[in-house]
Amino acid sequence: MSSASGQLWRFLTTGATVTPPAVFEGLVYTGDSNGTVSALDGPTGSLEWDQQLDGPVTAAPTVVDRTVCAGTQAGGVYALNAKTGAVRWQQTVGSAVPFQPQTDGQTLYVGVDAGSLHALSLDDGSESWQTSFGSFLSPGGVASPPTVANGSVYVGSTAGRVHALDAATGGKRWQFSTAGIVRSTPGVHAGTVYFGSDDGTVYAVDAGTPRSRWTFRTEGRVSAAPLIEGGTVYIGSHDGRLYALDADSGTCYWRHQMSGAITTAPALVGQETLVVGSEEGLLYALDAGDGARQWRLDIGDQSGVPTVVDTVAYVASEAGNLYAIDLAGLDGLDPTAGVFGGQVDAQTEGDVAAAAAADVEEALSDSDLTWGGVERSETRRLTLDTSAVDDIDPTTIDSGTETQAPGDTVDKAVDQLRDLKGSETTTGRGESVDDQAEALSELKKRQDES
Repeated sequence: MSSASGQLWRFLTTGATVTPPAVFEGLVYTGDSNGTVSALDGPTGSLEWDQQLDGPVTAAPTVVDRTVCAGTQAGGVYALNAKTGAVRWQQTVGSAVPFQPQTDGQTLYVGVDAGSLHALSLDDGSESWQTSFGSFLSPGGVASPPTVANGSVYVGSTAGRVHALDAATGGKRWQFSTAGIVRSTPGVHAGTVYFGSDDGTVYAVDAGTPRSRWTFRTEGRVSAAPLIEGGTVYIGSHDGRLYALDADSGTCYWRHQMSGAITTAPALVGQETLVVGSEEGLLYALDAGDGARQWRLDIGDQSGVPTVVDTVAYVASEAGNLYAIDLAGLDGLDPTAGVFGGQVDAQTEGDVAAAAAADVEEALSDSDLTWGGVERSETRRLTLDTSAVDDIDPTTIDSGTETQAPGDTVDKAVDQLRDLKGSETTTGRGESVDDQAEALSELKKRQDES
């Protein structure tokens, strides 16, 4: 990504994967598969602090009352000082924590692989109660993050059920059965619980009793959490569509087809724009009223649920990248344009040059250069000379084609990489800069032959 595509910064973790972020008072918090929780400055992406936990962190942290709460695959639950990263308390829940902890402001609710839900005090981590549903791999295991609302905790299970528990005691109030695993985080609004199931159906159930209010059938599994705003339920499906449903009746207002399964909830920007990611590494902006596409970004790897603060979206990817994207800078973008080398449609001369510049910058930034043997996570920025694209003979590119950096631009990139030669300059994968230059030279050769 480049500044032309709205990117403010990109944070590269030391882990293979990074969790969706949480944002609080100007800091962005994320965890990674190496067991590190990091706090980044929101505007710049600079690392404020990091804290090593006892195992991989695979679910988003939760921030409440200036405390960052995170669970690990080793079964640890941590409460960290949001400003310094210091450990306030640690608790062991006996099994991996694959779901984001949820809170009502006094208690932290944590679902674990062993199939139980734990209620921990936010003050000191002491356990108030635990309720077992069976392991994740057995019928009845916990399959979704919990949702806390109006004195009840709602959670999905591998047996295809949603359970409602008393938030104070853990006692079971009711359960509702579907024909598939319920991985979708339940959403609660105006006395109704909304969720999806692996059976391809979106359900609306009375929050006080296990009574169905309506159902809506999609053409794929529904593991995404819903977003309920303004009387509308927005929810994605593995069929690649985002649906807008009437919250009272389930009537479909509109549906928008995307590329790749939709497995996370959309985020609302202002009152008019939805931002949602797909498993194909694409980030979409849609009009909340009619589903019309406003723009599309090709992030390049699978993206999670965007966290939006004002006009900035923070998006985690499965390749260990955390992006900050200026949504305001994307206004007016061609809705069919793939900003990072995806599809383009009848672009102008300036658009062609900008797209080629973005291709070169992304090719180099993807090499994840490590300077001076630095091993810790850090925010990487590369300022590149892409002036070679100014001399490109612009052509109109038909819809459905893909852009590539022209041959002379690749030459320029090779020269820049060679200028970086040095014994302490390697890529994140341990390759030398010469290796990267040779790879780009091979790319030019293939382009010349085609």
